[in-house]
Amino acid sequence: MGYMRTSANYAVFVHTCDNIFSIIVLYVDDLMLGSTCLKVMLEDNDFLIKRYLMTDLGEAFWILGIQIIRDHNIGWIALL
Repeated sequence: MGYMRTSANYAVFVHTCDNIFSIIVLYVDDLMLGSTCLKVMLEDNDFLIKRYLMTDLGEAFWILGIQIIRDHNIGWIALL
């Protein structure tokens, strides 16, 4: 898929192409996807679902006890 593992954290993978930044974060048996392009993120998600036994739980609202709040209209995200 073209993702590269980061040297800071081996469970974080990043991909940059045509000014689109995407990230995959793994924790035990959980995975989170993010991208500056929704189409790319959905394509990556579809690829992973076809390749691995996994379930898409939709948008994340919590991760590791941290609440995720976002406003899609203005492109804003906060971690509480």
